[in-house]
Amino acid sequence: MELERFTRAGLLALALGTFAVGTDSFLLAGMLPQMAAALHVSIPVGGQVIIAYALAHALLSPAVVAALRWPSKPVMLAGLSLLVLGNVLTGLAPDFGLVVACRILAALGGAVFLPICTVTAVSTVPPHRRGFALSTVRGGSTAAAALGIPTGVAFATLADWRLAMYFVAALGALAAVCVALLTPGLPATAPIRPSRGLAPLADSRIGLTLLMTALVFCGLFTPYSYAAQLFHDGTGTDGGRLALLLGAWGAAALTGALTSARLTDRLGARRVIRGCGLIGLINLALTPWSADRPLTALLAAVVWGYCGWVLIVPIQHRLIGFNPAAAPFSILLTSTACYTGLALSGAVGALLMTWTDARYLGPVAAAIMLIGLAVGELRPRLAY
Repeated sequence: MELERFTRAGLLALALGTFAVGTDSFLLAGMLPQMAAALHVSIPVGGQVIIAYALAHALLSPAVVAALRWPSKPVMLAGLSLLVLGNVLTGLAPDFGLVVACRILAALGGAVFLPICTVTAVSTVPPHRRGFALSTVRGGSTAAAALGIPTGVAFATLADWRLAMYFVAALGALAAVCVALLTPGLPATAPIRPSRGLAPLADSRIGLTLLMTALVFCGLFTPYSYAAQLFHDGTGTDGGRLALLLGAWGAAALTGALTSARLTDRLGARRVIRGCGLIGLINLALTPWSADRPLTALLAAVVWGYCGWVLIVPIQHRLIGFNPAAAPFSILLTSTACYTGLALSGAVGALLMTWTDARYLGPVAAAIMLIGLAVGELRPRLAY
């Protein structure tokens, strides 16, 4: 019983760490217009800060496999320390170029912490508790997604975007203390080449699933950084109303993450990915008509949040089922795929906002999701 309590405390400490990393990933989207104005750049150019963070995270994650040669706790603490440093420096940076550089430093911290944290979580509990461990740790990321944009809107409305960076730094510091005190960690292993982290890609089923993941999350996140513009007609210029709407989005996202494991066990990963993916893309395709009224905008935000965040567990379940022995590396690559999708979504959103307007964000996002789901069906005879 004592060991079980210790394990739960350790998992909650790791969840706090993923909450800090996730908040860092999503916070700026809620205050992008204010940040861009303060740095004297346009909103699409300001969106490059989000793109740089996500792209750095995506490119660095596969190389983190080399860090498995060291005990996991010091590696996780190093990652959280970089996260704290990157956010403090972002808050102090005087111009746009330095802000981008500091966000890349923070991304390095997140890329180090997040995959090692997930591997640690599933490796320090009995096999029958791995689903619980995974959902607990991922719950931190989901809670961050749920609260990230509303918190950003609140900071932008009531205070200053730089204060939000110090807030994330404080979260990271608190998480580091909790991880140091409560998490057992993993011992060092034999040296592992970074290229081994890409080994699962030799299995075409895993490669296609990761490509599907990147495309689906690209679609889901394309409207994310420009949510204020997307829902402008439905919320007006009232920052409080926008924060409430995005809070509903976040609550639905958290509900999706918390129910995804049970839904996957009951229906199977394939049905959950198919069903929720299709509902999600239809919902986004309808946003030119649904986002301009308060009630329909609220409904669209709730469906968007739930259908997006219910997909993580069935995707990981599918990958682990293809090759259980490579599960740690598949988890690392899942993180890479998600952040690749986030980086691509920022680029797509910036192009749309430059050449058209927010009305087209949803339909284009739906088309990208449809392509992703089609990729996931390229090997339909394989069970997952």
